[in-house]
Amino acid sequence: MVVKVSFRSPVKCFFGLLISIILLTKLVERERSPPFLQKVRDIIKGKTIIHEQSSKGKNIQNHGRAPIPIILLTYMRSGSSFLGSVLQANPDVYYLFEPLHAVQFAVRSKETFTFLDGSYRKYDNFLDVAKLTVAGLATCNMETIPIKMWFNGFLMFSKKAKGMRYCVSKAKTLAESHACINVTKLACLNSSHSALKIIRIPMDLLGPLMTSIPNLRIIHLIRDPRATVLSQQAYGVIPAARFRQHVTAFCNRVYRDIVTAERFMTTFPDRMLRIFYEDLAKDPKGYAKVIYNFTEMTYTARTESEIHSMTSGDVPENCGQLCTRKSNSTAQAEVWRKHASLESVNTVDDVCQPLYTKLGYKHIESERMLRDITVPLRQAVTSFDDFRYA
Repeated sequence: MVVKVSFRSPVKCFFGLLISIILLTKLVERERSPPFLQKVRDIIKGKTIIHEQSSKGKNIQNHGRAPIPIILLTYMRSGSSFLGSVLQANPDVYYLFEPLHAVQFAVRSKETFTFLDGSYRKYDNFLDVAKLTVAGLATCNMETIPIKMWFNGFLMFSKKAKGMRYCVSKAKTLAESHACINVTKLACLNSSHSALKIIRIPMDLLGPLMTSIPNLRIIHLIRDPRATVLSQQAYGVIPAARFRQHVTAFCNRVYRDIVTAERFMTTFPDRMLRIFYEDLAKDPKGYAKVIYNFTEMTYTARTESEIHSMTSGDVPENCGQLCTRKSNSTAQAEVWRKHASLESVNTVDDVCQPLYTKLGYKHIESERMLRDITVPLRQAVTSFDDFRYA
């Protein structure tokens, strides 16, 4: 719309400017509102009815079954955003990136959580509300989780829920919040899989969920601990004076998760998958097929094309069929070795020995070994019983 403003008088100029501001505001509002917000308005007006999932599943498009839940459990700066993108390359996946972020900070601030039934609760222990939230999201039971979860800025990374933060923040009543959440619930139920990428909980928290949700799959993503902690340090979350203390706590945490994951592999066969980020980065298509097979997701030519586009560099011009693509993901996985100090690396090697024994990581013995990215830093693990590391 073009607004013609006459500048014959200051008054008309003022009103013309005011009209322009109002129109611009409405335009921004419209641009920020994704298509599903119109569905929200229809629900509020009573034009659309969101049915609860039934055993017959008549209103569900995924062949009458609940989505298969996937939890990608990993650690900050371990390549999980990349693997999350691999999962979300399948258009039939309802994916949420770091859904516990806003919840964790709300617990730290001692906020009171509001739920859709109008109840209020306060949590002193983050893991209590985390377990509740993960269980609700994994099964698309959005009514059971705190509304605060939908204020998460990381929702922008979800193709199917990226408008939720804006929608819920604009809701003035519980009914309006319910309308927003009902729309994303239907998107979840109509997907073949629901996937959550989480870095904020220990593996053992998922034990009860593995029992109560029989088709739950867990992907445990691990990156070389040297790469992870040095990236965390560069990101500004590790004070230099506490580097050794932080590394010790981190490797102990990963070690405990490894032990729990091994127990899951025995107790819940075929529902636990361990992936090393370096392996995924070097062969993204091959490992994507492994992951899709494990999660029972459909791997299509379209999926492979999307994964290819986000992991490969450009092909030089006029090079014909003999040219090969250089994977950006491969280079990214090893780039830390070009800049890391040998002193910091040796600190990690020193305090993370039990974890290295479990996973096969090698100590870096020299500057030359550190910089030469053709030298692998992990080897096959020989299974043995050693009470020190059990």
